[in-house]
Amino acid sequence: MSTFEKTGEKPINQGKTKEIWAVEGHEDLVIMSAKNDTTADNDPDKTRIMQEKGKCSTLTTSRMFELLEKAGIPTCYKKQLSDTEILAKKCHMIPLEVIIRRYRLGSYFERNPQDKIDGNPIFSHKLLFEVFLKTSKGKLDSLDLRDSLPKEKEKLLPYLNTQKTLAEMQKKKPDLQNLLDLDYDTLVGEVIKIIDDPWIENPENISNWVLRHPKKPTWEVSPLTSIPGIIKEETLSKIEELTKKTFLVLEGAWNTLGYRLVDFKIEFGWDMDGNLVIGDVIDNDSWRLRTDDWKELSKQTFREGHPLAIVQENYLRVANLVEQLRIPKQAIIIWRGSDKDELPKFESLPGVAIEDIAISGHKEPGKVAEKLSELQAKYPEGAVIIAVVGMSNGLGPILSARTSWSVLSYCNSAKTNPEDVWSNLRMPSDVPNATFLKDANAYLAALNILAMKNPIAYMTRKYAIEKYDK
Repeated sequence: MSTFEKTGEKPINQGKTKEIWAVEGHEDLVIMSAKNDTTADNDPDKTRIMQEKGKCSTLTTSRMFELLEKAGIPTCYKKQLSDTEILAKKCHMIPLEVIIRRYRLGSYFERNPQDKIDGNPIFSHKLLFEVFLKTSKGKLDSLDLRDSLPKEKEKLLPYLNTQKTLAEMQKKKPDLQNLLDLDYDTLVGEVIKIIDDPWIENPENISNWVLRHPKKPTWEVSPLTSIPGIIKEETLSKIEELTKKTFLVLEGAWNTLGYRLVDFKIEFGWDMDGNLVIGDVIDNDSWRLRTDDWKELSKQTFREGHPLAIVQENYLRVANLVEQLRIPKQAIIIWRGSDKDELPKFESLPGVAIEDIAISGHKEPGKVAEKLSELQAKYPEGAVIIAVVGMSNGLGPILSARTSWSVLSYCNSAKTNPEDVWSNLRMPSDVPNATFLKDANAYLAALNILAMKNPIAYMTRKYAIEKYDK
């Protein structure tokens, strides 16, 4: 059995919430070790220690990445090693933070106050994709956001939330009455805390990215600076696709438990083989997650100053919940009256088997009932039946009357004999058979039904639907 051990006296990299260690004998792997540190607003003074944080982060990240891997989405994840350690592919990280919003909250409203509404946020039919440049204390390689700031103290004030900044500075200097009483360098330091990780206004324009204040409307503060894009256009396109699909898988998973995934942020990197993968972590710091009655369960409660005990309780709750997120075992059953009927070609998805059954409803109704019972025992988490029938549809009604599974009849002879469709449409009472003239639409309807429990089916359908919105 292979063992994976940290090597070296100190980590090869570390951030606010984790350490990255080299792995003895494996140059292409690292061990991500989670800390108990909880941070907010890029301010080290706001860091607090939450005793179970590392365990919660590791468990949540592991289950999320395992779910994504089953959905065919590439990640850096290899396996969970311990309560606080994950084995991962070594990656060259792309200094971008990408955000998906289903409900518009947080910094979006700080940049777009005109869109703010009272009450609960509104579900957006199309996901909002945003990109931020990851800087560290305002710096990235040769870029230093300080170089673009005004040289006069008065002109720095529009970059700040002056009331909030003054209140925080007064904790350190109780006698402070005016931010302008601070020296220039101190003011710049406070500005950098806010403009760190600037918003890229036009990520699609790879030749010239405009960097803007991440928490101010565009009409209040001019662009911070502009830089050439740091990735290729095709890479950005792939990042957007993977980010949206990732969000939809997780949104579909949380939906099965009755929770709302409001938004999330993730990062990408290149593994040692040159593959684009989701890197870093996906944990309770990475999203806004709310209950059906809009109670917040994520790190946002810490940002809002809730007691640390309440914050930890939420993290433990989420860590317990993620153990329930899974891909169910379901099926789409293509039921033909005869093996001579053409078999439609449908795509198989993880967790969704394709079963081909050929038993006549007219000639062998007893065998139909026996096979149906067998299938219902095989798939306790549900299936959808597509009855492929032509003249005198008896199969669809027999199945519809004997199961709570959805039965979708596809009239495969309607093109040549339109009158055949009537036997699919005129159903007696208590026979909820649905009819389709296109097999592809029957398949999509089946996926819609399975998507209520299957996050991958949910992602497949939602991604296709939302692509129509330009």
